[in-house]
Amino acid sequence: MHFLSSRSLALVLVAGLLASTSGCKSSAVQAADGDADLSGPPTFNTVYQVRNPRICAKVTSPPTLAQATIMVQCANESDTTGSSSPAIWLATDVQIEMGSPRPYIPGTDDRQNLDVTAKIYPIRGQGTRWSCGPAASYAPGENCMKWLAGPGGQGACWKTSFGDWKCDMTLGSTNIVNRIKGPTTY
Repeated sequence: MHFLSSRSLALVLVAGLLASTSGCKSSAVQAADGDADLSGPPTFNTVYQVRNPRICAKVTSPPTLAQATIMVQCANESDTTGSSSPAIWLATDVQIEMGSPRPYIPGTDDRQNLDVTAKIYPIRGQGTRWSCGPAASYAPGENCMKWLAGPGGQGACWKTSFGDWKCDMTLGSTNIVNRIKGPTTY
């Protein structure tokens, strides 16, 4: 038994070493496949009949590609219940590439609470954007619309003046599908 555990650990370490030296900086992994500790499992919203928006824990070091993918999803999700237009905004199918870190560029990298002394990580990719209204206002399974994933999403990961990291990117395309059932998983 001890031999099998040591052997398994050695295989995991070798696989990790190979992955880290491959130089790959793109992710075709959906956010659900990333770091589970960053947001926990999805919870269901009975009013909208979809999952609740994903909320990320604080990240205090430059994010990995998997973390950045999840952080983009968190940044693009919200619940506007209580407003004049109640809706849940969700993101799925998020895929990103992360560029090499570069210095802050005034006028280009104007983000909320940006630490101008820290490096900026440019990101690009795609993802699907959703808007769902309260289910009781629509026929069953027809309370959501989605903007299909399309290439061309641009964004960045940056350090805030509070010491945590944020990642955001534009999602969706001009192709919209109406009156559909919304997502229940990440």
